[in-house]
Amino acid sequence: YLNRMVSSKPKVTMLEETKARILKYQVIDAQIFDHFNASFEQHIDRIGREKVASQVKEFQELRETFENKCFNKNNIIKGPYNSISWEITDYGKNKKCCVYIFTDA
Repeated sequence: YLNRMVSSKPKVTMLEETKARILKYQVIDAQIFDHFNASFEQHIDRIGREKVASQVKEFQELRETFENKCFNKNNIIKGPYNSISWEITDYGKNKKCCVYIFTDA
């Protein structure tokens, strides 16, 4: 089975007061994050946001095709810690690329 972590909880927005408190004690972490986030955004701008979005979509489609060949996604098994499992297909059992991401739950 392939395990995937999925969140069943809705995303919670952090209060501004909480953000300020965290930033007060995590100044260096925040500065590192801000630096690399800005660098990342500049890199995306240089490439072009439309091109990056297109590449992300292409990657997601390739991943979906790969997963569908390797795993039977019709039989979903709920596991611990909000994980789900898919059974490996006969095709997947014979392909190293599928077996490498396969985990026995």
